[in-house]
Amino acid sequence: MARQGVANRLNSRNSRTPKASAQPCYYVGLMTRIRAPELAPAVTWLNCVRPLELANLRGQVVVLDFWTHGCVNCIHTLPLLHELERRFHGAPLVTIGVHSAKFTAEAQLARIKDAIARLGIDHPVVVDDAQQIWSAYTIHSWPTLVVVDPDGYIASVNPGEPMLTTLSRELTRTLDEARARGTLAEQPADFHGTLKPATGSLCFPSKAALSGDGRLAISDSGHNRVLICAADGTIQSCIGSGDRGRADGNFEQAAFNNPQGLAWDRGTLWICDSQNHRVCQADLDSQEVVTVAGSGKLGHAPLRPDAPPVKARSAALRSPWDIVVDKTRLYVALAGSHQLAVIDLHPDGGITGPPVIQGFAGTGSEGIHDDRVESAVFAQPSGLARHDDNTLLVLDAESSALRCVDLGSRKTSTLIGRGLFDYGDQDGSLSDARLQHPLGLARTPEGDILIADTYNDSVRQLDPRAGVVTTLYRGEGERALREPGDIVMTPGGDLLVVDTGNHRIVRLGRDGAWKGELSIEDASPGRARTSSGGRVIKPPPPVVDALPLLCEPVGPGRGELRLHVLAPTGWKFQRDTAVQLRFTVTRLPTRVEIAEQRSKIPDDDSLLTIPMTVITRSPEASKHAIGEIRIDVEGVLCSAENESACVPALSRYRLQVSLTGTVPCDLDVKLPLQPSR
Repeated sequence: MARQGVANRLNSRNSRTPKASAQPCYYVGLMTRIRAPELAPAVTWLNCVRPLELANLRGQVVVLDFWTHGCVNCIHTLPLLHELERRFHGAPLVTIGVHSAKFTAEAQLARIKDAIARLGIDHPVVVDDAQQIWSAYTIHSWPTLVVVDPDGYIASVNPGEPMLTTLSRELTRTLDEARARGTLAEQPADFHGTLKPATGSLCFPSKAALSGDGRLAISDSGHNRVLICAADGTIQSCIGSGDRGRADGNFEQAAFNNPQGLAWDRGTLWICDSQNHRVCQADLDSQEVVTVAGSGKLGHAPLRPDAPPVKARSAALRSPWDIVVDKTRLYVALAGSHQLAVIDLHPDGGITGPPVIQGFAGTGSEGIHDDRVESAVFAQPSGLARHDDNTLLVLDAESSALRCVDLGSRKTSTLIGRGLFDYGDQDGSLSDARLQHPLGLARTPEGDILIADTYNDSVRQLDPRAGVVTTLYRGEGERALREPGDIVMTPGGDLLVVDTGNHRIVRLGRDGAWKGELSIEDASPGRARTSSGGRVIKPPPPVVDALPLLCEPVGPGRGELRLHVLAPTGWKFQRDTAVQLRFTVTRLPTRVEIAEQRSKIPDDDSLLTIPMTVITRSPEASKHAIGEIRIDVEGVLCSAENESACVPALSRYRLQVSLTGTVPCDLDVKLPLQPSR
């Protein structure tokens, strides 16, 4: 009870908002040492080979990152954690993500796995079902970092986005004190990181924009690039090298980090480079990318609407997520500071002066409050669209709300939504309708508003004249959406839905009828990567899906499955990256026990020995039986000529197992891993 009392007193000093602001608050040097609660009863762990216990991490400094994947403030914390891992490389320091979901959809395991891959998280993550660990630590806001010392006691509780220098100093102090006590481990604990999934042409696409001449721009966010496609999906231009980074230059040299919102303006494409905290201009004629707004550093304060404008390139922004063009002005949704900004491209009325930026709407606090723009409050605005010449539509993701800004009166109003925790999946009148973390908007020629209702995996339609919300599309099976991020409407009246979680663009009729997927051609992840001589590195053709493999008959008992994982000619495994093997047992009248494996492959032909047990329920049932074990092998391959030219790799095999033998299983199988398209 003493632990809970102290923790509650600490947290009571912090505002009890659902997500803390960017202002850090550290509590160190506690008079009473508080034992850190164990990470239980959670049983699901990701990015590690086994569940972790604090009791088994004695000697390590443990940083617990309480996060949820829809929270932009949590996303801001991840680069800081990566930097700490770099600074303290070789020190006994362990980072563990504690995923404590806010939204119902965020608690689904498949979505958490997607978020880990999308955000590039490689430290262990425990799934905090029903916020049980959250409650044990009396956490009140996302994100919160808890530092546990090598003796298993809480060293500090840090709500909000922390400051790197302060947290680095706190970790140094904790390490030094444990070293002086003689309780510090000599080496850090070793955990395997996750692999970026092989997703094909697109990887977690997020936003899209359609030009007047029919070209479709797609933010291929997981590949850190923007694609320009013809109406049939043929790639015309690829903007960005595909490497995560921040760089202006020609289309092959430019680098992005999770690009989001897009807007066309004749021969220009405006790009929200969200995690580089900048807005870029891509000139389709010169094929050059330049930064127009944002210093590239994460800002720690909102842009005040009542403050004078500043030079756009010197402003420190917070996660620009969407953008619309209004002649020489750009309205930008700054999700990370819960406000809208306006960029004036020609502030002096000419064409020579540098662009300026100014806060336009929102105080920087998080919530729902309608007022004049300088006093209004938003909650992670992530989608923008023009309703008419005088009205700007805004989707607030964290309050699951649809907001309006009257550009004439400079007043805001709320059409759908009530508060930060008022969400759901409900049609009906504006007062009854509920959304769940929506991200994308479109307007039809008739004036209807289409919403990518992201966490409800659906497309919703609002008829403003009748004031009624209906579900336009909710598919099933292979036609089901998975966290759609945006919608655009074609001149012919079809809807193109950015189906983020399924890594595809879906075409729907205006009535919501399924019309299939848009085929994106010549957009493999390695497409823009070249060798030093400029020659395009093309992967060899992939192995036919699920090739059958035969083996000698085996009988019940314990044995070994020996797998040779090979890289094809001209390729090698990426250094320090694990290869994942998954086994699916099908069509067997017996029980086969074989565990998922993740192993680092030191050579281009490595032998993995995997325990395998065959348990016969009935000798008669397994007599003359032949079953299958599907083996999925995932990894990353790099060109032998150019180590920077890497592509995801996936091979699938059907291992046909005959159970008519009398000896335990002892199989020797070769699995060539092939680059995927």
